[in-house]
Parts: sequence; structure tokens; C-alpha cells
Amino acid sequence: MSLAATFLAMFVAVAAAPALVSAESGDEPIAEAKVVIIVGPVESSTKSYKRRANEAYAEAIKYTSDVTKVYSPNASWKIVKAATAGASLVIYLGHGNGWPSPYVNDPNYTTKDGFGLNAKKGHGNRNVKYRGEPYMSELDLAPDAVIILNHLCYASGNSEPGRADPKRRVARKRVDNYGAAFLNAGVAAVIAEAHGGITTYIRDLFTTDLPLEDVWRGAWNVHGNELSFPSVRTEGAMAYTDTDKATSGYYRSLVLQPGKTAADFRAGFSL
Repeated sequence: MSLAATFLAMFVAVAAAPALVSAESGDEPIAEAKVVIIVGPVESSTKSYKRRANEAYAEAIKYTSDVTKVYSPNASWKIVKAATAGASLVIYLGHGNGWPSPYVNDPNYTTKDGFGLNAKKGHGNRNVKYRGEPYMSELDLAPDAVIILNHLCYASGNSEPGRADPKRRVARKRVDNYGAAFLNAGVAAVIAEAHGGITTYIRDLFTTDLPLEDVWRGAWNVHGNELSFPSVRTEGAMAYTDTDKATSGYYRSLVLQPGKTAADFRAGFSL
């Protein structure tokens, strides 16, 4: 073999070596969190809700490429249920329907404490159908998933616009009920943010090891009026509110199983 041919053979062997090492190392793709952002039909406000949802999308996509939008008029229960399978973070913006409320009692919570979705896909932004606790129990999420409820009535204890602020005991029941809908389905925490943005929650879930209580406390609009109480609906769970004023303005809440951290949230999608 000529000297030139010898050098060529050595070059080919060296160049091929990294590929051989990589193939034999058993490297697997790094697990990514699945994030699903849902916007239900909110009549003429749907456009502004989508704008807020897009802000959440812009933050989530920084940390994972697996971010799915399910927006009205195509946010039917069938589509939402399929889209959320295996999700670690589910963000919902839309109408809320909780209890206690001025409406007819629904002892099975069939329409309470869930999502207000399109009754059928492709039929505009006014065909709301409430899918309550029995439907939320069918969600097949990742271990230690987190739910963020944004711009809902009832979820954080609040009333509908134009109605009187609730008394503390009523607000707490609303918070506890909405949390139970998801905690009883196995999620780690339910954050309800009725007025503010949610990008800080997304950032801290993906970039810190904070307890989930501190993820909630780290929001930009903390008011310093935090109160906590044990859940009545979910054994072992704790609930928190942070009112705008000392005794009114129930627009921020958290319900969770104590001891969970942002690191646990991330470990859930790595299993």
C-alpha cells in the first residue's frame, strides 16, 4: 500500500470512530415535558384569551418543543382529552363553573370544577359546554403534573363579574372544590390565577427546584395576604389563597399535596 493510501485509511478510521462510539453508547433522546394550552369559548373575549395563551406558549416553548395549543372553536372534550394524554403541564383559559354558586346545585359536580369547552368543534366561540369533575378524573396526565387555571371565575374563590365578593368560607369551598377535581385525578398542584399572567409559574417550574408553594409565591402579583387551610375534599392536601386586600379579592389560589417541588414536576416527565 502506498504512503498516501495508508494515511487515507487512517483518516477514514478516525473519522468513523465517533459515530461508532455514539452508536454503541446507547444514548437516548432527552425526555421533554408535554405542555398543553387550552382556550375555551369565551364569546367576544376569546381573542384576548388567545392572546394571553400565546404569551404562555412563548414562555413554555423556551423549555420544551412539545407544546400543543387547543383553542376554541376546536376545543371539544374529545380533542382536549386526547391532546392532554401524558401532559406534565396543562394550562386552561376560559369560563369557570364552580361551587358554591348562584346556580342549581349539581351534587355530582358533573358541570362544576372543570373546563368550559366547545360543545362541538368548529361551531364558533359561544357554544360552551362545561365538563366537570367526572371528566377531569379521566385525564391521563404525567406523574406530578401541574394544572394552571387562568382567568376563570370560581377557581380561585372569586365570583363572576358584577356579583358580590364571596365570604371567606364560600371562597374556600370554591378553591377546595376546584382543586379536588384535579388532585383526585393524581396531579401535584392546581394553581388558579384569575387576573394576572402566568409566565413566572412556567419559568420556575422548568428552571428551579423550589417547593411548589414557593413557585406560587414567586408570582409578580403577590399581595402578601396569604392564608392556608387543609383541604376538606382531598385527604392530606393543603389550599392557599392570597387576596388582593385583607378580606376580599379572591383572585389567586393554590391547592396541592405538600412536599412537591418543581424538581418533582420535571422528574414526572422523565419517567
